[in-house]
Amino acid sequence: MNKVYVLGSINCDLVMRSEKLPQAGETTEGQDFLINSGGKGANQAVACSKLGAETYLIGAVGNDVFGEVCLHALQDYGCSDKFISKISGVSTGIASIWVVGGDNRILLEHGANYRLEKEKVLQILKKHCKEGDVLISQFEIKEEIIEEAKMYGHMVVVMDEVHRLNKDKQDLLLPYLENGLITFIGMTTSNPYHSINPAIRSRCQIFECKELSIDDIMTGLHRA
Repeated sequence: MNKVYVLGSINCDLVMRSEKLPQAGETTEGQDFLINSGGKGANQAVACSKLGAETYLIGAVGNDVFGEVCLHALQDYGCSDKFISKISGVSTGIASIWVVGGDNRILLEHGANYRLEKEKVLQILKKHCKEGDVLISQFEIKEEIIEEAKMYGHMVVVMDEVHRLNKDKQDLLLPYLENGLITFIGMTTSNPYHSINPAIRSRCQIFECKELSIDDIMTGLHRA
């Protein structure tokens, strides 16, 4: 069975609700404090594991209590932490989330996510990824790592927020697409006719995802 490798961020979310945001120098009361395991990479890995895929997350946490929270959560969902580095001297990625009136504001410290070593990532992919395996990435780790990792051949590459690649970097995908070395799946909230190179678009199919209705959501829940 093909495996899923998620290359991405691992964060510990510190969430608190409040009736209003504090002004400069002001202290206000908060409530409903909770600690969650998060990060786009970790969230994608959990989703893949819940769908039944053999999933490996490639990332980094600090050697701290927040890292332990994140690793335990991943293990509980059946995600392998075999390729997660523990890095001393730096915090696990932290997202401080304030929820006020249904809106949230997030202050993000990348922490260990930005200490992930490119050479170690490429070594993992070279040794373990096989033809037909899936590589998923996002943009909460250093972009240079994603740039090189996605070029490993004979893989399905899934990239969220593909519009964040400028058009020069999109051109780097062309020889891999033309030679069938990768199958590329990109997701964007931008207009692909503006943000994606014509040469890339001509080699892909474009699908528009509509907003789910309440009936769609209920149907999905009943099928789950």
